[in-house]
Amino acid sequence: NILKKLHLEEHYPLFVSNEVDVSALREMTDDDLLELGIRNKIERKAILKGVTKLDTNDTLNRLKHLLFVFQWTW
Repeated sequence: NILKKLHLEEHYPLFVSNEVDVSALREMTDDDLLELGIRNKIERKAILKGVTKLDTNDTLNRLKHLLFVFQWTW
C-alpha cells in the first residue's frame, strides 16, 4: 500500500470510501486529493510523488524483463 509506505495510512479510509484504487490514484491531481479531503499540501505532494515513483519502478521492472527476454532470444 502506497499510503503505508509514505506513513500516511490515516488517509486510507478516504480512498476506500471514495472507491479510489491505484489506477484511479495514478490519474489524480493535487486538486483531486484536496477535494478528497487531504488538506495538508505536503502530504498531497508526497502521495503524488509516491505514485510517480511507483509508476517509474513499474516501468523499470518491465524494461528489465524485456531486456532479459531479448538477451535470451538474441
